[in-house]
Amino acid sequence: MMNDTTKNELKEKFSDVHFNEPLKKHTSFRTGGDAEVFIKPTSIKEFAEIISYINIKNIPLLVIGSGTNLLVKDNGVKGVVLSTKDLKEKKIVKSEGVNTYILATAGIRTQTMCNFAIENSLKGMNFAVGIPGTIGGAVWMNAGTQMGSMEDVIHSVKFITDKGDLIEMKKEELKFFYRKLSLTHLNKTYENLIIADVSLKLKAGDSKSLKKESQELFKKRKENQPLSYPNGGSFFKNPSEKPAGMLIDLCGLKGLKVGGAMVSNKHANFIINSSDATTNDILDLASIIKEKVYERFQINLKEEVQIVGS
Repeated sequence: MMNDTTKNELKEKFSDVHFNEPLKKHTSFRTGGDAEVFIKPTSIKEFAEIISYINIKNIPLLVIGSGTNLLVKDNGVKGVVLSTKDLKEKKIVKSEGVNTYILATAGIRTQTMCNFAIENSLKGMNFAVGIPGTIGGAVWMNAGTQMGSMEDVIHSVKFITDKGDLIEMKKEELKFFYRKLSLTHLNKTYENLIIADVSLKLKAGDSKSLKKESQELFKKRKENQPLSYPNGGSFFKNPSEKPAGMLIDLCGLKGLKVGGAMVSNKHANFIINSSDATTNDILDLASIIKEKVYERFQINLKEEVQIVGS
């Protein structure tokens, strides 16, 4: 727990600070406890200043975007939760031959960047149509579909260090894996880097055909995923043997419920909040799924959603 002096300093120094903020308001699962302190920086400059202050004070820190891949435990999160949702700048930086470079700050929605690319007749982002969340989270998770992933369009990423400094790294300096950006190969000085903005490299395309493709992709996603219920997207990573949804379906688990949490009847790799679920409901249901899949296939499912809190 932070003392009152530190909380008052945070309130005085920064622009949008809240105490005991319900995180269920800021995650797509609509579950979880409170953030001890919740801050929304309004600029990259303030974002960096907050991170520097928090590290000087040795306060626990969690950075979130729109919370679409996040499951917060029912007891909430101690320390400071930083939301990037107000960092929503996007612009074309330059064009070189067939390549166009776009800057996107961490808090802008991935779907907004897909639309922005189409509006400017740029191809490369349609793989991400319908992927929820912010561009910062999409890069951190190397979000993607069968059509591609974020690593395919990254040119560079600008990070904030724990001292509040901004450093830029080219794609070649980063290591992307399935649903993960890894920084473990870097100097320990950079082990706590936080994404500030991203430079995307896209190519010239035809706006009309890109828009048509986008509409078809979104229609397919809507048909196959339970978008009308609170959820966190694909709950488990796909193992090498078979897609997680197929394994769960073959175990006959569609429709299985624990409290208000349920395995979607539309897509078995989605756990939905069907009626006032708690995070414990979701975790208990996930545990049953993992147990049943292992019993039948000897495959250990691993969560794709990020589980945080105490």
